[in-house]
Amino acid sequence: MKSCTSRECIVVCDIGATKTLAALYELQEDGLLALCAKQSYLTYNIADPYEQILQFVKQYKEPNARLYGVGVGYPGPVDEEELVQNANVPWSINRRMMTDRLSPRSYLLNDAAAFAMSLRFALDCDFYLLSSPKAKKRTTGNRGVLTVGSATGMSGTVTTDDGQEMFYSTEGGHGWFTPRNAVHIALWNHLRNEAPSEPVRWGRLLSGPGLVRIWNFFESNPKILTEFINQHHDSLLQRERPSIITNNILTAENQNKPEVISLYGLQGDLVCAATLALFAELIGMKLGELALSTWCTGGLYLAGGIPLKIRDMLDPFLMKAFLDTSTYYRSALINMPVQLVVNDEIVLRDLANYVLQHTRTSN
Repeated sequence: MKSCTSRECIVVCDIGATKTLAALYELQEDGLLALCAKQSYLTYNIADPYEQILQFVKQYKEPNARLYGVGVGYPGPVDEEELVQNANVPWSINRRMMTDRLSPRSYLLNDAAAFAMSLRFALDCDFYLLSSPKAKKRTTGNRGVLTVGSATGMSGTVTTDDGQEMFYSTEGGHGWFTPRNAVHIALWNHLRNEAPSEPVRWGRLLSGPGLVRIWNFFESNPKILTEFINQHHDSLLQRERPSIITNNILTAENQNKPEVISLYGLQGDLVCAATLALFAELIGMKLGELALSTWCTGGLYLAGGIPLKIRDMLDPFLMKAFLDTSTYYRSALINMPVQLVVNDEIVLRDLANYVLQHTRTSN
C-alpha cells in the first residue's frame, strides 16, 4: 500500500459484523478520486471505531495532506442524532461523534443503502448475472439490494418523476420468514423450537449463523433431508459422506462454521450441499418479495461474502425460487435482471464520492 501524497484525501469504512474495510482515496487535480490504500480488519477486534479510523489515517496519509472528509457504512438503522447500536457489532457509532473525533465533514450511512447508492457508479464487470441473459437491462426503474453476510440487509433505489434516483434503507431482514412448502414449515418449526421467544425472522436464516442453523436442521432431521434431496435430485451432487466432515463442522469455531459448511458443500458433501441449496432457495424467495414489494424493473442485486463464495451453488435454486414468487407476475419477474455483486470496492468508491459531492453541495 502507498501513502496519500495529494493535497486532500477522503477516508471511508464499510463496517460489517465480521469484517470492516477501510480505504483512503486521493482527490486528484482533475476532481476525480483515486484509491490510495485499503485495509481489512476483523470487526470484533476493534475496540474503538473512531480510534481505528484515526490509526488508519495516520498510517496512510502524508502529514501535509488534508483529510477532506470521512464516510462510514454501518450495518443497522442510522440516525444522525442518536447512537446507532447493532446486536452484531460490539460498539455503537453516530455522526455527531464522528464529527467531533474525525472530521467536520463526516457522513454515516446504512451499509445496505451504501450498496444501493453505489449502483450508479458501478460497471458491468462489478456484477455476475444470475438471471437469464434475456432479462431486460434498464437504466431506469426501481432497484432492490439484498445483502447476505453476518446479517441480512435490504435497500434499494427509486426513480422519481423527474428521472432522479434516490436510495433508501430498510430493516426488512427483521421481517418474519414465511414458509412455502413442507420443508420450509419444518425449518420454521425447528427455529421456533430452538428459540421460542425469538421471532423466526429472515435474519436468522439469510446470514452466516443462519447457514449453520440450516445445517443443524438437516443434521437433526434426516427424513426432511431425504425429502429435500429427492425434490432436487438432479441438481444436488451426491457423494459418499465421510463422517469426519460432521466432526470438522462441530469442532470448528463459531465464526468459521459457515465457511467450513460452504467448502464441503461445494465439494459435494450431501448435507452441506443440501444446506447451500436451501440457503440459495431462501435467498431467491427474499429477492422475489423485494422485487414485488418495490417493483424492481431496474433489477435486483445480491451482495455479501457468502453468496459470492457459494456462487456455483446458487443456480438453479435461487432463480427457481425467485420466479416462483408469483405465478401472476412471473413474466415480469423474468424480465427483472438479478445480479451478484462481485466487487466489494464499489461501496467504498461511492462512499468517497458521496462525501465529496455532499461536501461540495454544503459549501
